[in-house]
Amino acid sequence: MRLGLATMAAWLAATPAYAAGWQVDPAHSRLTVEFEQTGKPVAARFESFAAEIAFDPKDLAKASVVVTVDLGSLRTGDGQRDQMAVSSELLAAVSGPTAHYATRKFAARGGDRYEVEADLTLKGVTRPLMHPATISISGGEARAQGEVVLARTDFGVGSNQFPRGDQIGLAVTVRFDLIARRQG
Repeated sequence: MRLGLATMAAWLAATPAYAAGWQVDPAHSRLTVEFEQTGKPVAARFESFAAEIAFDPKDLAKASVVVTVDLGSLRTGDGQRDQMAVSSELLAAVSGPTAHYATRKFAARGGDRYEVEADLTLKGVTRPLMHPATISISGGEARAQGEVVLARTDFGVGSNQFPRGDQIGLAVTVRFDLIARRQG
């Protein structure tokens, strides 16, 4: 669930080899997830995440994004649901309070489009993933957008109490829309 958010956050903090780093603008950036609960869509947002980003579209071999997401900052708009989401059965925000996303490779797909290979670590489980991203830079501002669909049980989220997906859907869509400003 945190991967998409982590990826976006990390990209926004990128520091190109020859240029200043990027600072994510939290007031204008979003890291969200969507899943189903009893067949109805639920939208949630992570309110706290940090990123280290090095990104230069002319030197993708040196590009990297590392995002750390505070799992306890998940907000769905329902206090009871939020409390359940961060419980040990689901996100385990007390025993493993963060998710970690780190890119391995960026591949240009034309224009501002990229294919991203990364690793996501959640609840002590690390899995590789691939997802598209749109990354645009205009002057001193950068914007990264994209989404990735994760199978929550691949990371042990709800595997014991909610393994079938009838109460909590198996697929989680992570979306990121990050704005960053060049530092220095």
